[in-house]
Amino acid sequence: MEVSDLLIRLIILLLPGLISISMIKFLIPRRRFILIDYIIYIVILGFLNYLLLFVVYNIESLICNSPLKKVIFFDALFDQNIAVDIKEILLASVIAIFLGIIIAIIINKGIFYKLFKWLGLTNRTGAVSVWGEIFENKLKGFKKFVYVVDYENDLVYGGQVEKYSYNDDNYLELYLLNVIITKNSKRKKVLRRMPKLYIKLPNDKVVIEIGDDVNG
Repeated sequence: MEVSDLLIRLIILLLPGLISISMIKFLIPRRRFILIDYIIYIVILGFLNYLLLFVVYNIESLICNSPLKKVIFFDALFDQNIAVDIKEILLASVIAIFLGIIIAIIINKGIFYKLFKWLGLTNRTGAVSVWGEIFENKLKGFKKFVYVVDYENDLVYGGQVEKYSYNDDNYLELYLLNVIITKNSKRKKVLRRMPKLYIKLPNDKVVIEIGDDVNG
């Protein structure tokens, strides 16, 4: 088999792995992968998807008392005489979607890290950054007011965090409720009150403080 033929078969057969990693990348926050990570994960998840398909075939055989279907992926991978089964790839791709969602949930909930922490193996939580660790898990711990201090403009935006994001261009975005705007130099003097406010500021220009009320 020529290298080009093998590459094409690999791309087609490992499509479910690509689907799984794409779902994971879409659902987990700010998790970056380099090219070698993508390749490794696509291969591992691809094989795992076909193994799960094999399990599905076994369950179907037991329940329906029918002959066991064969997963030809492992044979077709390197044998060009064996035709690629499109139906098998489609079924594995459906499994890949659910597998990607399940893995994303496990990562976002920090399930493995909670287990490892319980075992005393690590103190990490699985968050990508301190920002992510604080704001993840449905804004746990941020039901009180936060204060976004804009030193450059001498302003403070105080409010309850409803939504947040942290972009790859190093800008933080916050959607605040029950907002109070004051001067940083004169915090007791309220400039304006707003029910809602969207803020987008460069992360190196602001400081976020946590307090109980506008007087902090």
